[in-house]
Amino acid sequence: MNPPYATSLEGHETSEQDYRLKEPYPPRAEFALPPITLEEHVFRHSGWSAHRRRVFAAMIAAGTGRSALHRFANCGCGAIVERSRDGDYRVKANYCRSRWCKPCAAARAAALADAIRFRLLGKTFRFLTLTLRSSATPLSDQVDRLIRSFRELRRQVIWRETVDGSIAVIELTRSNGCWHPHLHVLITGHYVDQKQLAERWHAITGDSYIVWIKKVGNAQETVNYVAAYASKGIDASVEADHDALTEAIAALKGRRLVITTGAFYGVEKEEEPNDQEPEPDHDYEPYWQPVGTLTAIVHRAKHGSVEAREILAKLRFPWKAYGEPFI
Repeated sequence: MNPPYATSLEGHETSEQDYRLKEPYPPRAEFALPPITLEEHVFRHSGWSAHRRRVFAAMIAAGTGRSALHRFANCGCGAIVERSRDGDYRVKANYCRSRWCKPCAAARAAALADAIRFRLLGKTFRFLTLTLRSSATPLSDQVDRLIRSFRELRRQVIWRETVDGSIAVIELTRSNGCWHPHLHVLITGHYVDQKQLAERWHAITGDSYIVWIKKVGNAQETVNYVAAYASKGIDASVEADHDALTEAIAALKGRRLVITTGAFYGVEKEEEPNDQEPEPDHDYEPYWQPVGTLTAIVHRAKHGSVEAREILAKLRFPWKAYGEPFI
């Protein structure tokens, strides 16, 4: 059965009917955002429009609240272009910060990766994967069990004597109708014997013994991988299946995907993108100054403004997705 609102877009999204998500409930007046414009949508979401509709349908099916749906549907609205004293440009807008929104998740992952790298300076670290045996039980129960088992593992002597700090993220995959929740963990400290760790994990879970651990060679790649899953928690095998995605959204609702201890404690609180201005300097004008709305600048560029086109070129506005490949 096809889910509602999950139709893929065809051609360029040049009308309100094409790009605007249909919210099932009107937003509360006090929390209402300005409706996202076509120009804002193209700038923020053109790279994942069809998938965004599928995610929105799954969020509705999972019982997501009206405020969260409203923020998701209008993520990127109210976009203002700003120019710095150095001549750089950026866009400030209303963002939903949902883990299911790809642009928001990407920004969060980048910020978290920076925070993790800072905590890892001068440290030797290893990459650990803890798995549960495949099961057809409800996903929420499996996630609960995975978290409980990891908590118990951290109480074991082998963990307390070898691990100084850890950051664990949940990843959900699915195959043959079964969920495969597992934890990816970055750990700092001393050498950990894989066989002994696997034995303790099996003793804790009762049926799961697959434990994979190695010293990290490519730190950049590993940190980016962990940060990406800390921001979304699922892979492509789940994203493409409406029912599976709906169950994942419901199971992860209200959960933090990041578990930190020791040297990594609190790093997940640093994951929000930092776009604050530098400390005010009263001898200079503000570092960022508004230039105009993104929508207005796009319209000016369409009507021949060289300045507007230069600004949008620096912002990498996707003209082809907008239906204006000649600009």
